Amino acid sequence: MCYIISMKRGFTRSWRKELASSVWLMPPMYHRVFYWLRQKAKWRPDFIPTNRGIGIWLDPGMLITSYQIIAEGVAYSDMGVLRVPSKKTVARVLAWLQRNEQIQVVAGHFGTTIRIVNWDKYQSDNYGHPQHNKKTGSSSATTRRKRQKPDPYAHLYIEEVNRV
Repeated sequence: MCYIISMKRGFTRSWRKELASSVWLMPPMYHRVFYWLRQKAKWRPDFIPTNRGIGIWLDPGMLITSYQIIAEGVAYSDMGVLRVPSKKTVARVLAWLQRNEQIQVVAGHFGTTIRIVNWDKYQSDNYGHPQHNKKTGSSSATTRRKRQKPDPYAHLYIEEVNRV
């Protein structure tokens, strides 16, 4: 069996508070499934066409998948043996995540639609922090600039240019 996972480039934020969450206290498969869902969730609104001529709009933090796809996505190798959790195990993990208000699950004809609760709060640019939620003017005094770190290899570039 060969499992090919196509991923888009990018990142999601992970919070230190997660180490104290109920997901972290559960067996490793729970965290593995939750992490996989976070990585697979749409990061911008996306239109998914269907074979019935209609489409489905997914908001950020949502995905359409199946128990089998999740099981294959969280499979792992144990001493050279591929371990794929059963669909029943995946269903049990998703039910637990839903009971603990981490996700919302809706099963339908087009697959299982999953929405990650609080996606906007944790993945938006305001970082869920009250100071960042304030609307500020566009003056240069209030605009936050990123600090640029000095390049530790700058002296190598300068030497290369001077040699030429």
